[in-house]
Amino acid sequence: MQVRAAAMASPTSPRARARTREAGELTAALLRIVTPPREWALPATIDLGTFSKAGGPWDIDWKAAQADARATLDSIDFSRREILMWVPGTDGTGVHRDFELAANYQYGEHGDVSVTALKYDAAWALRTSLPTGLATMKLVLEGIRQRLAQMPAAERPKVLLGGLSQGAWIIGEALADPAVGSVVTRAILVGHPWLAKTQYVDGHDPRVRVINHPGDQITLPVAGDAGVGLDAMIAVRTGKLGSQFGTVAKAILANPLHGVLLLHTSLRDHLTWLRPYLRDPHQYGYEMQRMVHYLHTGALERSDAELDDIRNGRRPGSS
Repeated sequence: MQVRAAAMASPTSPRARARTREAGELTAALLRIVTPPREWALPATIDLGTFSKAGGPWDIDWKAAQADARATLDSIDFSRREILMWVPGTDGTGVHRDFELAANYQYGEHGDVSVTALKYDAAWALRTSLPTGLATMKLVLEGIRQRLAQMPAAERPKVLLGGLSQGAWIIGEALADPAVGSVVTRAILVGHPWLAKTQYVDGHDPRVRVINHPGDQITLPVAGDAGVGLDAMIAVRTGKLGSQFGTVAKAILANPLHGVLLLHTSLRDHLTWLRPYLRDPHQYGYEMQRMVHYLHTGALERSDAELDDIRNGRRPGSS
């Protein structure tokens, strides 16, 4: 058999290292296929407590929460030194692209980290989506707690959470429950809704940092009945303005600023030619580098805008 030297690479050449990495990744993928799914001793239900300033009714899909929690737990590589979990905002699925890019930059393409996302139906039907997502998050943290308890202390990975909007809401309420939240090393919340019961801008939990852009409607206080405000937002976002007109009108009368911001959002969503002129404060993609840097190092860098706010005596957008 003739062996052509040109086809061979030295063990230390870039080509050889690339092939070694590819072989390792292929082996890991095959192991995931042939390895039986892990069994998770999760409770049938879990206490959610009070998680919103808005009252009920709330509808929890426990079957979906159980299935999504197990799927999320199965996606985690517990042999890594850090578990980096993204919790999507409304209408989001999987790991946010900018969060993933930031993780690749922070850790390197083959860093010792397991990057995953909480699986849940992040929909505008918040009265079902939110509590079901929170139930899923708590079940996942309970599964992580059980798994870490089986590992030597020196081998337990750090648990790092980042979330946007509804995802930030879910993380914040899960952390407020020490029974499951205690396994989390650090968390960062962006666009954290004011309607969430537990707020973190006061710094009472040193593990948690918050980035809220000035003018982000989701983060602004709601006057009057918080439940009416929530239902009005759901109605506008789900196209039920006609059938819920009374609720929307009541919410806007109590919150004229929110009415203006809803108009701003509607114009931006429906008149695409206006988008370059209408800033959306709820866009946090460019914050992902800061988020991942904080989760990995524990240090949250100030943005130029925040440094300017501090110099001029204004409250910065992160805490």
